[in-house]
Amino acid sequence: MNCSHCNSKTIRGKSTRYHYVESGLSHVYLKGVTLWSCPSCGEEEVEIPDPAGLQDAIARVIVSKESRLTGKEFRFLRSYLGHSGADIAARFAVARETISRWETGVLKVPGSADVALRYMVLTGKANHDYKVTDLNEILESRCRIKFLEAKFQDEWMIEKKSA
Repeated sequence: MNCSHCNSKTIRGKSTRYHYVESGLSHVYLKGVTLWSCPSCGEEEVEIPDPAGLQDAIARVIVSKESRLTGKEFRFLRSYLGHSGADIAARFAVARETISRWETGVLKVPGSADVALRYMVLTGKANHDYKVTDLNEILESRCRIKFLEAKFQDEWMIEKKSA
C-alpha cells in the first residue's frame, strides 16, 4: 500500500488501541485494526474493516446510554441517519442555528429532541411516527458509558466501559 500523502511504500502494523477521532466522538477506541505507517513522511493511516458496521455499532451504543446526548453524539446520530442540520431542524420545528448550537455544545440538547432522535435511530421512523410506550422503552434501556472499545472479528463488537 502506498501513502496517500507522499506516495511512498507504507509499512503494515497492528494497533493495540486506536483512538477513533474520525467518528467525531472523543470516547471511541478501536482494538486490533491495521495501522499503516509511512517511513518517509511519518503519516499513519488506519484500515477499518466494515466501516458501515462500525457506525451501526456506535449508534446502537449511543442510543442506549443513560445520560442525555451530548452535542457531538447528536451530530453523530444525525449524520448516521443521513440528515443535514437543516433536515433535522425542519423535523424538530426549530431553526437551523438551534441545531448548530446543540451540536457545538452552546446549548444542551433538549430532552424531547434527545428521545426523538434516539427513536429515529432505533426504528428508522420519522420523529412524528412514534408511540409513547416505545419512547418509554428507550428511556428504560439506557446505561452509563465512559468510553467505548470496538473490536472487529467478522463483525464489530463493542465493549462499554462504565463510568
